[in-house]
Amino acid sequence: MVRVNGAINKKLKWGIAALLVIFIAVTIFLLFRERIADLIFDGDNPPGHAVITPRQAERILFTGVGAMRMDTDCTYVVVKFENSEVNPCDFRVTVVLDEDESVLYQSSYIAPGTGVYEINLNRAFDKGVYPVSIRYDTYSVEDGTSMNGVTLKSVLVVGGGEK
Repeated sequence: MVRVNGAINKKLKWGIAALLVIFIAVTIFLLFRERIADLIFDGDNPPGHAVITPRQAERILFTGVGAMRMDTDCTYVVVKFENSEVNPCDFRVTVVLDEDESVLYQSSYIAPGTGVYEINLNRAFDKGVYPVSIRYDTYSVEDGTSMNGVTLKSVLVVGGGEK
């Protein structure tokens, strides 16, 4: 390497070091990306982020959940609780009001390849925004044993307003 200027040579060394660090970080990510889904997230995540309980060997696909919207003085909500046809399990979905942990809705078993698209909550709400947790419990289609589960954070928007 021709030494033109000490400053240029020093910048070149730092640039090579930075590229090496980036290469190592990308390599580590690619090697361990399968384990990222095994992380346990805390309840401080914003709506739509998963709280994943310990997993079994088989992978189970969960669909994301956006804000749920309903009118005031009504219990009807349009939802999209789907169980992928590739899953080896039935789902049971429970919607819980975060404020007092009361259960607002619990589905029957949802078989692979099917879903629930409209529900009735067990109570009406005043206009506002209410944080909720949507818990997916899973059960083997072969023997009914409990498998893994996931809890998604969401909000129930009633009458389009703020609480």
